Amino acid sequence: MTGNEVKLKCYEHLREELKKKDIEAVMRGDNWKQLMCLMADTFNTIAAKAESESDVATNIDAEILALSHNVLEPSGVKGFELKKEHKVVIEKSRPIDPDGVYRSQADGSVGRNGRIDSKYASVVIEYKQPSTYKNKADTDKAYFQELEYLNSLFEENDGTYLGIVTDGKRCQFVLFNKHVKKIYDSDIMMVHPETDVCKLNASMVDRMIRSIINLQVKALNSENLISDLVKEEKSGKNVIFHLTASLYNSLSTMDSITSVSYGQWMNNFGLSHDDASKQKAIEDRRRDLAELIDREKIGTDEEYKILFALQTSIAILAMLIAYRVVILVKGEKHASFRDLLEMNIDQRRIELGKIAEGTVSIELNVFNLLETGCFSWPFHEMYWTESTNFYVKEIIETLMRYETMPELTDRTGDLFRELYMSIMPTSVRHSLGEYYTPEWLAENVINTGLEYVSYDKENIRVMDSTAGSGTFIQKVIEKKRDKYCDKSNEEILTNILNEVAAIDANTLAVILARINYFLSIADLIDDKDHEIYIPVFIGDSSIPTVNKLSKNKSYYIDTIQTGDGNSIKVEIPVLSTKNQKNFIKEMHTLALFGDSDEVMLKNRLSKLCSNEVDLEEITSSWQELKEKGLITPAVVNSMINSYLLCNIGKFDLIVGNPPWVDWKTLPSVHRENKKETCYARNLFSGDGRTGGNSLNICALISNVSAENWLAKDGVMSILMPQSLLFQQSYEGYREFTLFDGRKLYFQEIVDWSKSGHPFSPVQQLFCTYVISESPKDYTHGIPLKQVVLNKGNKLENIKALINDHNFSDYFAVNSGVVGKASSSRSAFTYAKSTEELEEFNSVTGESMYIGREGVEYYPQELQLLRLTKVNTNRQTVELESYQSTRSKISVGKRTPALETKYLRPLIKGINITRFNVAPSEFIVAFPYDKTHSQVPLNKEELLDESPKLLQYYESNKEYLTVQTEYSDKIIGKKGAPYYALARTGKYCHADWYVIFRDNTKWVSAVTGAIDTEWGGRKRPAFQNHCVSICEKSDGTFITEDEAHYICAILNSHIVEDYILSTSDKRTFKIRIPVRIEEYDKKNAVHLRLVELSKKAHDCHNEFGKVEMIRSEIDKLYLESLR
Repeated sequence: MTGNEVKLKCYEHLREELKKKDIEAVMRGDNWKQLMCLMADTFNTIAAKAESESDVATNIDAEILALSHNVLEPSGVKGFELKKEHKVVIEKSRPIDPDGVYRSQADGSVGRNGRIDSKYASVVIEYKQPSTYKNKADTDKAYFQELEYLNSLFEENDGTYLGIVTDGKRCQFVLFNKHVKKIYDSDIMMVHPETDVCKLNASMVDRMIRSIINLQVKALNSENLISDLVKEEKSGKNVIFHLTASLYNSLSTMDSITSVSYGQWMNNFGLSHDDASKQKAIEDRRRDLAELIDREKIGTDEEYKILFALQTSIAILAMLIAYRVVILVKGEKHASFRDLLEMNIDQRRIELGKIAEGTVSIELNVFNLLETGCFSWPFHEMYWTESTNFYVKEIIETLMRYETMPELTDRTGDLFRELYMSIMPTSVRHSLGEYYTPEWLAENVINTGLEYVSYDKENIRVMDSTAGSGTFIQKVIEKKRDKYCDKSNEEILTNILNEVAAIDANTLAVILARINYFLSIADLIDDKDHEIYIPVFIGDSSIPTVNKLSKNKSYYIDTIQTGDGNSIKVEIPVLSTKNQKNFIKEMHTLALFGDSDEVMLKNRLSKLCSNEVDLEEITSSWQELKEKGLITPAVVNSMINSYLLCNIGKFDLIVGNPPWVDWKTLPSVHRENKKETCYARNLFSGDGRTGGNSLNICALISNVSAENWLAKDGVMSILMPQSLLFQQSYEGYREFTLFDGRKLYFQEIVDWSKSGHPFSPVQQLFCTYVISESPKDYTHGIPLKQVVLNKGNKLENIKALINDHNFSDYFAVNSGVVGKASSSRSAFTYAKSTEELEEFNSVTGESMYIGREGVEYYPQELQLLRLTKVNTNRQTVELESYQSTRSKISVGKRTPALETKYLRPLIKGINITRFNVAPSEFIVAFPYDKTHSQVPLNKEELLDESPKLLQYYESNKEYLTVQTEYSDKIIGKKGAPYYALARTGKYCHADWYVIFRDNTKWVSAVTGAIDTEWGGRKRPAFQNHCVSICEKSDGTFITEDEAHYICAILNSHIVEDYILSTSDKRTFKIRIPVRIEEYDKKNAVHLRLVELSKKAHDCHNEFGKVEMIRSEIDKLYLESLR
């Protein structure tokens, strides 16, 4: 047969295939590959014979259109529409300058006209005659010309364009979209082509034709999905929220299976606030969730059910996207999207139920990809309503307009991250501690960790133990693909599945991460019978694996909720999981025996046991499951996940961004479950009186993750709050001792505080922590890198452009050290160098004076008062209460008239500047005296001494009692009057104080009694962010000179540098970690420090003079320590 006859035969075969399959399934077949080879040969022949550029263009376009006319259009697939010599206006430009920089004119001059050779939808082909496309100068010129054309098209109509430059023998691909446009406008030389100039072979022709086809349909990316499925319709809701409301309505009653699913979801999930609290965060969350079902207010049970319905909606969407991809890759025999649309309501429910419960996954040999676990309940008959069917069908119809799978040569990144963030209300995500990591930041964290992994490691195993939707593991898979690029698809696939794994406690996040994982490897699957278990597991990384072992360590234990408030502990022999493929097969077989008799069930269980002892040990729990009707595909899939996670092995690198949720905001049931684990690892530190178990859950997760999965010489590289380095709450954590006796050390810290807030609007400061077993002497310091956003850049505008190659274009990295200035303190200190760290060592130590935190005035809207009128006798004053739009509770304005006897001027932290206290606008009631220093006057006493004040308290009792329990804890006594204040004592009755702010700015001043217009000289009261010192370590009060001595030291440069370098600037220690010897009035240095402080107070607003004084204080202070 001639070449033309072979081509016609290919056309015929392809038309036959298109009657049965989607276009993308056809493009993966042998007939398509043969046609691409034939077209490549034809293009090369055209190039060899061409006498002009026109010959190349005319003949190659004819071949492309022949494919459209002979294959696509007769099969009902949209054909190609060719536009020849499309006119564009090109910005006037000049050629590359002598310095090698290509620049465009910005003088407003009129651009020149250009003509695009051929345009197929959004694919632009620029043809060249081979004699003008033979060296780098030729190809560079053609490349920049194509860029100009693409930019001109984008100016006309923004979108995604693909440029192709070819002479029939060679070709180059150029992608242009809104992200490339930003780079183009700032510096065209920074725009890199999608591919280098390469031979136009069958692979390149395939890419060309696929691009023309795919750019005629919607690209499968988060931006398009958000536009079609999430943006509000005219009715005010989108299809996802409509589906959520429908699902919520069907949850009014639950059958036993759905109750189990709901309980399973609740067990792995919790809102990160006490459900009984009235904090603003929980109110915002409930308001946002209530809107989804058109309600104004909801209770706790409703809140959880709405969230369950919302996550179910997202899971269904994700399942449908994954199903469309997987049947393309592995399952032509299963129902297509077109089939799903054409089914009736019951058929659709049954087919989707098979997908959601994992039956189809098993048939396709991708065992855990499509199963939605606890979110499969909507496909039970009692929940499948007309409205749910309508909205699911609408989603299917929308996805039909999309390409089946993103081009895997053009990585789409985390498909679901932006989609999930646009669906899930921000208030809910933040309540869960979910802050999704930008891809460029994830890549930086991975690369930083890899620098500490031994070169001897050939096949590095990497895990993310809090994976979210899988951003980190996708980046790792990209690196693996690059590393193994010279291997076969089968080898690459096997290596990735063995070397990259992930875990998350959020079932929905795991579903999304599995799909992202699969999309990253789908094109490597050549064998449709290849069995795949995606190594992304549902699991709580704060639970030690040892907790899931029996006492004799022979069995893994999984706890199955029964739906009636009880649970069943199900055991499996540890040895049965060693052969993963066989274990999965036997477990799936067990799922078919849920309604069999005891003998048959026991016979199947014997396949998992190597002896009779094991069989007898596990049978009873399985029999109990059977009696409860819980041997179902969904439950068995959950157990497979749990048992395989126990046997996942150790990893060379653990990366990720664990949830940043404060211990005190976890639901109480979660706190209790994790408390024992924290105590066993000595993670708790702090002030026990206030519930002092102040910890961020990420500290527990990182400790347990290392214990469970970090190899002996492995490395952990994770993002956590900066406060872990400095705060007293993390003293235990910083020791990093694992339960098995191993001790880990920080190897390097990368501080992102000045990087422009990558998690905006969240402003919490954070670092990359690199951790391993390699011992470190922290007194010598470890490497510190401080990432600083370059001036002129706004992270919001450049975040989509940042990658590992251009990172230095947007950020500067300043080097320093972080270590311990004293071996007696566990807190870390930043320093510019080891020398500065040693200098800090001279000032670190203990102060001979006691710092006291200010008084807790709650609610401020009642306790903080402004003066409106002084009555003539000065015995009473008229006041009005403080009002704020940011108040956590709503309290109307109060206008009391109160006696002045128990009123004090209030000093807040913001009133303190260096060597000065600004006048305060607030007055507070302080019903204490020297004989009532910790507990206030009782009601009877207050009635005699200040009846108007008592009446004010009585009329606002309901608000004041909210704080009573907390105040009792601080005071250390129960039964104090409800108006008692937290943190009072005899120190509230001193004559002189040194005060400083406990956050943001390190400044200090001296104060005593204050002259007031309303009550004469009055001792001040200090609010909680104003720390005061008035006592020596023995409790005796300080003198005025002693106060100035202390103040001078606190305001020295070296103390300021040390304090700022050993804190997160949001919280300074109340007990100052600085050496301050007791004041000696006979010591000349001490006397001079007193003199300098007084002088600085007198000229506090003259910066130059104050700085000169501070420099002298530095010298004197260091001298006093020698």
